[in-house]
Amino acid sequence: MRGWVRYAIPASGVTALFVAVGWLALEADAQRGVFLAAGIALPLQLVVFALLGAQRTGSLGFLAVWVGSTLLRLMAVGGLAWWVVGRDDVDPMWALLSLAGLLFVLLMLELVELRHTGIGLNEGSDRT
Repeated sequence: MRGWVRYAIPASGVTALFVAVGWLALEADAQRGVFLAAGIALPLQLVVFALLGAQRTGSLGFLAVWVGSTLLRLMAVGGLAWWVVGRDDVDPMWALLSLAGLLFVLLMLELVELRHTGIGLNEGSDRT
C-alpha cells in the first residue's frame, strides 16, 4: 500500500498542475477537454498501479495486468475520441491530446515507482 501512496501523490500533483495550467491558458471548450482527460487518466492509472502492486513479482498475473492496462489505456483514448468528436461543448483536440499526454506522463511515473519498489522486477534484475 505504501508504494501506491508513493505513486498517487506525485501522480495527483502532476495531474493537478496540468489542469491548472490548462485552466489558466485555454478557452472554455479546451478547459473542459483538459478536465475531462484528467478525470479519466488519473483514476485509471491509480487503479492500474494498485492492480500491478497486488501481483507477485515476475508472475503471469503481473504480465496479464500489464497487458490489460495497456488495452484499457487504448480503450480510454478510443472511447473519449468517440464521445467528444462532433460535440460543441468540448474541444476534441485538447481532450484527446490531454488524455494521451497525461497517460504518457503518468505511465512514466508508474515505471519509476515500480522500479523503485521492485514490483514486477525479477530477482536477477539490478535495482539501482
